[in-house]
Amino acid sequence: MRPSSGAQMADIYSSTCISNFQFSSRVAPFDWRLLHGVDVDEVVRLNDVAALEALIGTLQQGSIDAEPTLSQHEYVQLFRLVQLAVEHLWQMRESHTQLYPAYTRAHTAADR
Repeated sequence: MRPSSGAQMADIYSSTCISNFQFSSRVAPFDWRLLHGVDVDEVVRLNDVAALEALIGTLQQGSIDAEPTLSQHEYVQLFRLVQLAVEHLWQMRESHTQLYPAYTRAHTAADR
């Protein structure tokens, strides 16, 4: 999938009423029971988006400051999962960017 230009994406997102977005505070620890149950290499090999999506909540809300003693393995696992989640969300954003003009045209045609 070809990345869209930054200007094109800014135009689309500025017209979709997300101006009230705010980052949330992170105070909860990560759900390591959930994270330890994931084999990152297998998620990549199987392209297991469902497994990745099941982790989005803890990846998004977990606070690294609430984790006083992480092993190097846990840091690496956490970082790799966050990278995969960002990659997946970026691909979703690209898909939405490409679909938005078609949706707008269909909506306009339905209103006629």
